[in-house]
Amino acid sequence: DPNLFVRGISVPDYKALLDNTYRPLPNKAVQGLYPPGSTFKMVTALAALENGVNPNQKINTKGFVEIGTQTYGCWIWNRYHYSHGPEDMRDAIADSCNYYFYSLVLGENQQTGERLSARTSAEDILSMATKLGLNDKTGIEISIPSEKSAGVPSEAKKQSAMKSSLRRWLNKHLSEFVPEETNPDADQMEDWVEEISSWVEIEPILSGSEVRRRLLDMGLLPDMPMEDGQSLKDVIKYSYLNFASWKMGDELIMSIGQGDNAYTSLQMANYVATLANGGKRYELTLMDRVVDQEGNEIVYGSKPYEQLEFESSGALQVIKEAMLQTTEEGTARSIFADFPIQVGAKTGSAEKDGLNPETGEPYDEFGWFVAFAPYEEPEIAVAVIGFQTGSGGAMGAAARDVIAEYLGLNSEKSPIAAKPRLME
Repeated sequence: DPNLFVRGISVPDYKALLDNTYRPLPNKAVQGLYPPGSTFKMVTALAALENGVNPNQKINTKGFVEIGTQTYGCWIWNRYHYSHGPEDMRDAIADSCNYYFYSLVLGENQQTGERLSARTSAEDILSMATKLGLNDKTGIEISIPSEKSAGVPSEAKKQSAMKSSLRRWLNKHLSEFVPEETNPDADQMEDWVEEISSWVEIEPILSGSEVRRRLLDMGLLPDMPMEDGQSLKDVIKYSYLNFASWKMGDELIMSIGQGDNAYTSLQMANYVATLANGGKRYELTLMDRVVDQEGNEIVYGSKPYEQLEFESSGALQVIKEAMLQTTEEGTARSIFADFPIQVGAKTGSAEKDGLNPETGEPYDEFGWFVAFAPYEEPEIAVAVIGFQTGSGGAMGAAARDVIAEYLGLNSEKSPIAAKPRLME
């Protein structure tokens, strides 16, 4: 309730806001970092186009791929055990087909064996994300609270996070694996923790036998089981070292906007604007200009933009056409069925790990919806995120109404009714 701040908020009321599990105080537009889900797929598609992938090539999608014992399913397979069938790039964006994007990363259709002209790697995808501005703050003139940016994922970041996680586990449990006759002091324990956690950085990954040998050399008990039956060697090797570097599974989920991807809604809106306006990447601003007291000299003018260049001729047009197809034939078609202008859009849903503290149950998916309008001469880009809404389509009506209000459509006719399909 903003009224709490009018005459000065009390200490109990302020503490209640700080302790609120819904975190009402942070400015979520500039500080909330969330996986973008399928709204990220335009990044992967652009990276593939730059690698020479033909956007018109059909991939006969089969619902899921397998990497080792892990299955990676398209949303339509996970929900209904269906597949989208033959899809080109525009179809795959409009239908939000995960299998198509998995195939781009694998460089082949795994289930048919058909090779693509190029494989699109994690490095390709993240280089494109950086080019489109997702590695940087937007430049918005808001300093209280300050804008946040997690940057694009990297293998070094994952390795650092895994090293920190292993260090925390060792600080809690390593003493359980010290022989009774050994009496190490705090400095010795700290040295062991630092030595073991440094193994995360070793390439190639240490084998189980090498981990065991090193632990024995340190005078520890590598094979002694804990209550859950795991040994020190097994935890270090199979819970940490094996997951410290990127695997193909990491690349697959990264390509569809999951994994370590996390961006603010402001970053996502600016990314969509860059796609829509022909690759003009702006720094965001709240002001047109600032003049002196006489109204003459411009003290603060509009920020310049960077014109992005692409090797693939017509790459951005392919992306725009796919986003238009999303609203006319794809996952957002019901939302804009009666809308008087053409809109480009993309739905997305993002998974969140952990349990909801209010319910004690796993979090539902967060819903994303990004859009720009009018299609031919864009004036507005919108990014909407809904917490635990279950799908991106559920956020489409909000984006539609913002666009309608901005373009003055609400003064001409009553709000447009739409029944979002709770798809991807």
